[in-house]
Amino acid sequence: MAKDPLRWGILGAAAIARRAIVPAIQSAGDMVVAVGTTHVEKGNTFARDFGIETVYDSYQAVVDDPRIEAVYIPLPNHLHYPWTVAAARAGKHILCEKPLALNVAQAEEMLTKCRGAGVVLAEAVFFRHHPRLALLKQMLDEGMIGSVRHLSFSFSFHLPDGPNIRWEPGLGGGVLYDTGSHGISLIRFLLDKEPLQVSAVMHKRHGVDVTTAASLLFPDDATASVYVSFNAGDQQSLTLIGTTGLMRVPRPIATWMVGGPVPGPARPFILERNGEETVMPTPAPINAYEEMVKSFKRSVRSGDPVFLRAEDGIANLRVIEACQTSSSSGRPEVLSSP
Repeated sequence: MAKDPLRWGILGAAAIARRAIVPAIQSAGDMVVAVGTTHVEKGNTFARDFGIETVYDSYQAVVDDPRIEAVYIPLPNHLHYPWTVAAARAGKHILCEKPLALNVAQAEEMLTKCRGAGVVLAEAVFFRHHPRLALLKQMLDEGMIGSVRHLSFSFSFHLPDGPNIRWEPGLGGGVLYDTGSHGISLIRFLLDKEPLQVSAVMHKRHGVDVTTAASLLFPDDATASVYVSFNAGDQQSLTLIGTTGLMRVPRPIATWMVGGPVPGPARPFILERNGEETVMPTPAPINAYEEMVKSFKRSVRSGDPVFLRAEDGIANLRVIEACQTSSSSGRPEVLSSP
């Protein structure tokens, strides 16, 4: 597969593209043909740093380039929908940053357009590609802590005031779309279930949620909590409580990364049963972004099932919408009957 490199276009010279995705594409043996940006000087620097041949002054030019087979969309959240539709119309395969769209209706239309065009649409939730997470899921499925009864996820950091798309309500800003999306995705994956009911509260600033706390009710007596904030100390944690034990997972989203996508030291899980703690080794660190790019390429080249299908992103957005509705109404939002 390395002898048949996938030819990519990048929509926007975003920090995540520079820090993680373009290096992952190149490490995977693929090539970035062009980058499109409304800031040409920034695009020229980006292209020079990565040896990219072409810089366009518009996203449309990237989509229209016949050399390009796939596009990566790291644009602000409100642009995921229109540019996914435009890329599908041009016959490009699409790796789109999370959240897939601003709402379920947009994401469903994106999927319909991509299916109609016969192109791959995948959501770029990088941490789902790491073997550490696969190991955790295996441990749960094998009953290491019995039946899972509760998951508690938290992810916070201080986001300074000032120009930042995360502070812009019209661009799809807010912490729920940002790290909250990760937490909901993680919980849904580990439980392999969809929530029946959601309750959420939010503190808002600049017109977006700076802090969101949500409670999720799942089938079979399982519950979960999500706390995400732009206004608290830098931390990530996941605790899983089962009928026979407890598992603590430090930094569940980016534990293997130090200062970017460079793998850092592995962090073990902590298993607690009957008051005794056991350190559980985890897989050696890898670059999950590169694994994501390779998986996407297999879907494009070989027709392998998409690892993180658009349907998963739609299900995640359904929970995000329920959190938003619950926060506004002050009442729990019912998603489905038991």
